[in-house]
Amino acid sequence: MKAQPRVGRQSQSNLGPGRWVTLHGNHIFIADYKPGYAYHVTSTDLVTKIKKVGLKPMQTSNWQMGGTGQRYGQGQIYAFDHLMDAIRWAARMDWDKSGTYGSGNISILKFKKGGGTWEEDPGMHDPTITPVGAWLRRMGGVPAKDIVGHKVFDTKLLKVLQKQSPLPDW
Repeated sequence: MKAQPRVGRQSQSNLGPGRWVTLHGNHIFIADYKPGYAYHVTSTDLVTKIKKVGLKPMQTSNWQMGGTGQRYGQGQIYAFDHLMDAIRWAARMDWDKSGTYGSGNISILKFKKGGGTWEEDPGMHDPTITPVGAWLRRMGGVPAKDIVGHKVFDTKLLKVLQKQSPLPDW
């Protein structure tokens, strides 16, 4: 199933400079949907290695089920097709791992989706995050050559969530 951006389904308000949409009464800054790209959230200390070897399935999971310690899913790679979703997930991950927001311990990788099939993640059910785009997963890897860059989730990206600045054009 090909995932489609959800921006067109939202109630759009201002599409000039500093674009934003309204989600459930809250203004959220957005950047244009960038087809062909996706965003993966990971620990900052893994970025150098991932940029060298790519994203590979069946690596150590960032998330385990409470009580059992078992990983969620079967070792797939998870990604977002919209930067805003990745930023919001980075905030959640930062809080869960460090107890703060904008610590610099979490980063977002941007990559070309390239070959292979991505499916919409059926487990995207976090009630605290209203998706802007599709939440994706696949068992195949992402080669290092397809990774186009990364941004550290720091206080600059935190300001995007606080609606104090628009999404970076990345």
